[in-house]
Parts: sequence; structure tokens; C-alpha cells
Amino acid sequence: MLLQEFHDKEYVPSCLEGLGIVAAEQGELEWAARLWGAARALREAIGTPLSPVYRADYEQALIAARTQFDEQAFASAMAEEITG
Repeated sequence: MLLQEFHDKEYVPSCLEGLGIVAAEQGELEWAARLWGAARALREAIGTPLSPVYRADYEQALIAARTQFDEQAFASAMAEEITG
């Protein structure tokens, strides 16, 4: 991955969050939850918080997705690991 080559690890979670928003807007709620879960886990691992600039859009997308998806299934999808 290009970002890993340049050691910009803090951008990877942002990319995952953005892809999650796109997936949610396309109705792929489980995939969106998995991407957001991966971003959250990565942020926790590298200790980089979500930028306040993106927080409102992210939280709005998360709330909208949760209202359209079973809460337990959503939480389960967010906890899944994304593997190749």
C-alpha cells in the first residue's frame, strides 16, 4: 500500500472511514461496518484520534447505518477482522 511505503499510518484509518461512508451510501452496511471497525481498531493501535474536521460526517454516516441495520449484526460486523 502506498501510504505504508511513506509511513503515513495515520492516513490509513481515514481512508478506511471514507470507504466505509461510501459503502454505507451504496447500501453495503455490513461492509461499511467492517471498514469502520478496522479503522477504529487501527486508530486504537497507533494512538491517532479521528480528526474533528471529519468527525461530524463520520458520526452522521455511522448513525444512519445503525438505524438501517440490526444493532447486534452491526456491532458484530464492526468487530470482525478484515483479511485478504
